[in-house]
Amino acid sequence: MHSRLVGILWAVAACGPGVPSVADPGPPVGLVRAEVVSPGPLGLPPAGLRAALVWAALSPEVEACLGDARTAEDVVACAGSRFRPSLSSESVPVTPAFPAALTIPLAGPPPLTALGPSRFGYALVVAFSDTNANDALDLVPPEAIDGPDRVLGSSLRPGSDLSGTYLAWREGDVPPAWNAFRWLAGCPEPPRGYFLVGLDQDGNRVRCRLETLASTLTLSLDDSRRTRARACMHATTPLPAPPPEAPPPAQARVLCWGPRSAEVVLEPMATCERALRYDVGDRVPGWWPCRTAAVTLELARAGEPLTPSRDRLFTLRFIDGPGAFRLGDLRVRVGDVTLSTLDSTLIVGQQTFTLGDRDGDGLFSRGDTLTVDEDEPGRFTSAPVGALAVDVWAESDARVVPLGTTLRWTP
Repeated sequence: MHSRLVGILWAVAACGPGVPSVADPGPPVGLVRAEVVSPGPLGLPPAGLRAALVWAALSPEVEACLGDARTAEDVVACAGSRFRPSLSSESVPVTPAFPAALTIPLAGPPPLTALGPSRFGYALVVAFSDTNANDALDLVPPEAIDGPDRVLGSSLRPGSDLSGTYLAWREGDVPPAWNAFRWLAGCPEPPRGYFLVGLDQDGNRVRCRLETLASTLTLSLDDSRRTRARACMHATTPLPAPPPEAPPPAQARVLCWGPRSAEVVLEPMATCERALRYDVGDRVPGWWPCRTAAVTLELARAGEPLTPSRDRLFTLRFIDGPGAFRLGDLRVRVGDVTLSTLDSTLIVGQQTFTLGDRDGDGLFSRGDTLTVDEDEPGRFTSAPVGALAVDVWAESDARVVPLGTTLRWTP
């Protein structure tokens, strides 16, 4: 598969326990300088603004797997499509004129909780409102949806879960986890100690920059849910349960998976988007929205002829029917070739699926389009003359939902 997940580097809405700063840490071993490059959101509090380092550490199992990785596909296989690193928050003092700019002193190596088995870790710099005035970024536990503090910006680029600048720490030999940076972004061997890693998206590819602490990183402030979600600890995949008799609250978002399964997000605008999964048995509550109506898709052939390079094949339009599906859960079989993608946020290399997202929810649903490209160059160049059957379905957590089974495409 040539579409590649990059969530292993920052599928970072997952977090770990807060780590308070030391009251008198002594002379710093380094300084991180940051410049705020956007105005703060409306209602930005005049006081109580702080900065924190949110560190990511990989598990021993993932580190060991990454040590054997030799391709981007290997990295994806180690992480899985919904991997989240274990994170911890280290609150830090800032000077002098926050929020226009800030300097973060690094008193010593990162806390042990911030590092994986190979003593390697990487962190985002975040700005937050210390609402409960405890001088720490309090991260949201796995089953909660809001916490006392509010993240207002980070060293990631606005609208991205990957592109931006990270603070990193290395001890000893090159860590196995570095293969994620090497194979997904082309990063060279890292230095020891503290350094900065810049990941810049260029089209569908990611370029890597390694810099010293003398460089200045940038912070963008906003109050979007994606930014606030940097404080969310990773929650496990919801277990299926029978739906209650009472309907979800009016503000809830219900995503149908065929007629018998649904995911319910109770508070779509909360800091952490936590979902429940309901599977119906013999008893179907009156409010259940996922009925037997079939999904209707329309296929429009791409206008350009096929070439030995990667080509656009066709576009699927979601005409009608229930359900809203993540790109990573979609499968499109063309003849005897099955196409899929692993990530809808950022893909390194040629995209296989491109979402035309009418309602901006990041899911393939009614009114949206899905553009389908080849996953390998020239795969269909020598296809036989005549129409090929096209089947479309979604699959996740032992659920399989057919979306289109009568479509045809002529190469």
